[in-house]
Amino acid sequence: MLIMALFMLVACGRTEESIRTDILYAVFGDEDVREYPIEYSGAKKTAEELARELSDLTGMDFTITASQTEDGWIVDWAADSTLVAGLDDREQKEEFFFFDYDSQCWFMMDSLWRTLTENLDAENIYYTMDGGQELVLENLSSSINTLPSDVPYMGSGFYAAHDDVRGDEGST
Repeated sequence: MLIMALFMLVACGRTEESIRTDILYAVFGDEDVREYPIEYSGAKKTAEELARELSDLTGMDFTITASQTEDGWIVDWAADSTLVAGLDDREQKEEFFFFDYDSQCWFMMDSLWRTLTENLDAENIYYTMDGGQELVLENLSSSINTLPSDVPYMGSGFYAAHDDVRGDEGST
């Protein structure tokens, strides 16, 4: 009886860590969004940890640093991230294989954007690169290859819809 009482006392004193679930989003386009649940215990994952999870999932380097702002997060892509540096000679995972640079870039930006906004309840994600500079993707075939650091990322669908918009340029 005494042993059972001690066992119950010890068992009641333990606090079980709750299991959390976040969703990694792989965004191949507006109509093709795949979800990958990840379960873990402990503290809520940070933006950097979620980016590392995307790296593990896809085989691409989602290397970032992130800082919270009043209305969201500033996400700074590292110079050696796949988005900025390219794929180099690594072998791509079959499920995340891209034939062109543009598709890979939009995939990376959209997937991280969606993953962070959904899991961190972030309203806005501001992309920068290499220590806070504007994100410039020189090899992107879109006319929109620079993302201002003070404008939240809007998703590839938004940029595709506005790719041919030039404002007052060329008008008389």
